[in-house]
Formats: sequence, C-alpha cells, structure tokens
Amino acid sequence: MCERPKSTKRCSSGRTVSRYFGTRSSAQPLASRAIGHNPRVADDPLPRASRRVADALAARGHGGEVRVLSDSARTAAEAAAALGVAQAQIVKSLVFRGTRSGEPILVLLGGASRVEPAALETHLGEPVERADADWIRERTGFAIGGIPPVGHDPPLRTVADAGLVQEHELWAAGGTPFTVFPLRGDELLALTGAELATVAADAIAVEEARENTPEVAAAVAALVGELSRSAAAPGPEEVERIIASPAARLLLARDGGRIVGMLTLVVFPIPTGVRAWIEDVVVTAAARERGVGAALNRSAIALARELGARTVDLTSRPEREAANRLYARLGFARRETNVYRFDANR
Repeated sequence: MCERPKSTKRCSSGRTVSRYFGTRSSAQPLASRAIGHNPRVADDPLPRASRRVADALAARGHGGEVRVLSDSARTAAEAAAALGVAQAQIVKSLVFRGTRSGEPILVLLGGASRVEPAALETHLGEPVERADADWIRERTGFAIGGIPPVGHDPPLRTVADAGLVQEHELWAAGGTPFTVFPLRGDELLALTGAELATVAADAIAVEEARENTPEVAAAVAALVGELSRSAAAPGPEEVERIIASPAARLLLARDGGRIVGMLTLVVFPIPTGVRAWIEDVVVTAAARERGVGAALNRSAIALARELGARTVDLTSRPEREAANRLYARLGFARRETNVYRFDANR
C-alpha cells in the first residue's frame, strides 16, 4: 500500500489528487514534451516504491513526473476514470511466467485490450502462464495494480503490443496502485527496452468496402441511425453509389468479424493540391472505448497519405468531448477558422 498524500487539492470533478515529484536528471529528455498536463494533480513527496520508478525515469532522461491519485488506479478502468482519459491510453502491465524458463515476462498493452496467449507464446518461443500475486511481488518488488514498465532490478524481459506506440499520450503505473506517470507512445520502446509485437487479442481490423454486400448495406444503414437522428438511413443503392465513387473511400471497422464502425474519407484534387476530408465517423455503442474510432482514423490518415493528400480535415462539435480528445491524440490541430454550411435543399 502506498503512502496517502499529505497535501491535496480538490479538482473540478470532485476527486482529490496529488503529484509526487521524482528525482530530476541533468540528462536531456528523450524529446520535448507537450503531454502529461492534467489538472487533477498537486505536489507531494514520493513513496519508496515510486522513487524507484522516478529514479529509473531520470536515469533514462525522461522528463515525466510520477503522480499520485487519491482514487485507486489499480485497474486500467480506474486509472482512466481518475485521469479523465481514454482507457486505451492506460498502459496495462501484466506479468507472465515462462513455463520452461521460469522467468518473469512483462507484457505492456493498452488498457482496453487483453493478451492473446498464442500470439505471445509465438513471439517468446515458449509457453507462458499467469503468475500469482506473491510470485510477482517476489520477482519484481511491486504489487499487482502498481507494476510499472520501468524500475525493475534486475530488468525484466518486456514485450509491448504494437498498438501502444501509436498513442500520442500514455499513462503507466508508477509503482503503487495510486501512482502513475505520463509518456508518449513513440518513446515507449526506448524507455522500457521492450520488444515490439502484436499480442492483443482484440485488435480492430479496418478494411475498405469494395463491394456492396447485404452485410455492408445493412451495417451502414444501422450505423447512420446511431450517427444522426435526422438523416435517413441509406438504402443499398445509395451505399453502392458511395462505394463506386472515385472520390469516396468507405472504411469499415470489424471486431471479431462483425462491423462495428465506419468512416468516409473523401479525397479530391484542387488547384492548391490534393486534399482529404473525413466524414461520418461512427462506432456502435457496444464497441465504444475500445479503440475503434482511433483505428478508423489512423487508417484514413494512412490512406490519405498514400493518395497524396497534403492535409486531412474534419469537424467535430464541441460537446463531443471524447471525440475531440481522440482527434487531438491523433495529431489533428484545431484551426482558427469559420465553418459555413449552405442548405442546398432550401
């Protein structure tokens, strides 16, 4: 159990949180950071377990600070709620035991994901089993719920799921169930020394709709119903026209083979260059908070680049807070401009 903070402040959500400052290093940080700002923090000294993590971060030239929450961050869902971020931004740290080597293996993956044992065993070259709490504490020095990705002595063999490196901002355990620290996805491997592999069982597959099958037409109609109360659901003919259009690319997200989201990417040439626009992004209610929207947008960005687009634009209403946070995480910059719409049906 970590020490509870002695000095705290009340954030706007009503939660009381503190920040623990770790050892500062004179080394140059891995990169200039624009992440880790969170209003739910206050200053306080570090508990012993988190000092190990802070020292390890400082030794690697990392500029982040270990912070503590008054609410438990023992699970990824608790950590996401306490920090006000998406669950996919939480680094889940799981310790397995190699059944032949008997050695601990630390697996890092997104907080909304779970490990596919077969994929992990294929990467490692040996079968694995989940370790019990006592063995984990003995081999790592940290308790379940607070296992960090750094600060282990001796270092653990670490495997990071490929999906994590695509996140702009991540939060990882800081050595106790109440402590966390921020990092960027693109510095995860350098910071932890992890091997990169695809080990998440629930990876979302994104594909371009190239044929208007009954399944695709029905899914598009149902998703439009979730997207807008005023728009009429398109029939098979309208879906066929979208797929056949040389300017539009209809992207579909599948989870376990089932269509759970869609996005339309429009790419068009104008005198100033090729531009791209994202429209009609929607995910089924049952599949939200699982990275579907992020997977759709990343696929759209990659496709726009492949097609030579100079920029990719989209709009999002201010009240769609989760969507706006996602777009910022993906690298979209808010533009200071006015958006006008003319109703051609008037």
